[in-house]
Amino acid sequence: MFGRLSDSIGRTPLALVFSFGGAVAIVPLALALNDSWVSALFIDLAFLALTACVFSVLAAVMAERFPARMRASGIGIPYNVALSLFGGTAPFLLTWFASMGNESWYFVYLAALAFLVSLGFLGVARRGHYH
Repeated sequence: MFGRLSDSIGRTPLALVFSFGGAVAIVPLALALNDSWVSALFIDLAFLALTACVFSVLAAVMAERFPARMRASGIGIPYNVALSLFGGTAPFLLTWFASMGNESWYFVYLAALAFLVSLGFLGVARRGHYH
């Protein structure tokens, strides 16, 4: 469904929905979580819809960004560095913020990262590398 949508409106709009939508929605959706399974279901569905926006176009975007001779390194190295920096430190940061009584700061941190991703997508869109 999202792949078909990207065929009609382009990859960049879907990537921007993911990044800007995430930047705007992370904090309110995370703070809306409560003990209700219905609430959790709808919040999870909202996050899944945002994630589907980017994963529906990610393979094509990555394939277009790098020539075939360096595609594995061009995709793998930045992915693993980002995963180490942000994924590897996520449990530490969440625990640290929670120990200070400010768990919600973690979601602000995630929103800031999503906003930075948005700036990257905008820069690529302006240069016209993919549509």
